[in-house]
Amino acid sequence: LFLALALAGASAISHLAKLWILRPRPNLFEAVTAMPADLSFPSAHSAQAVAFAIAICCIASRSGTVSFAWLCSMFAAVVSLVAVSRIYLQVHYPTDVLVGLVIGALWVVGLRAVILPSGKHSEPSLQTF
Repeated sequence: LFLALALAGASAISHLAKLWILRPRPNLFEAVTAMPADLSFPSAHSAQAVAFAIAICCIASRSGTVSFAWLCSMFAAVVSLVAVSRIYLQVHYPTDVLVGLVIGALWVVGLRAVILPSGKHSEPSLQTF
């Protein structure tokens, strides 16, 4: 549930922000690949990549079965590659990617505070207020 909400929320927030900001895709040089049809700001790929990475790290840290440092290092490398690829392919400006990373990270950190209980080995559940 936590992983699905992390991804869905990061995607929804990113796409709502695109509709609010209305920033067109970069057109500085000849495109390396076909330009996506939607708007540029923020990068939904970056938001979803960091949301997935942080959510998996949160889940893994609770299980204690995987080396947390190794897992976070691996995901940091993957998220960095996704972020750089968005700029390299010229489908986003650097600020699009940076804000996408921030949106994804903040969403998952907030979601974790609400959904995952503080006990290390308990099952995830929705807490009522």
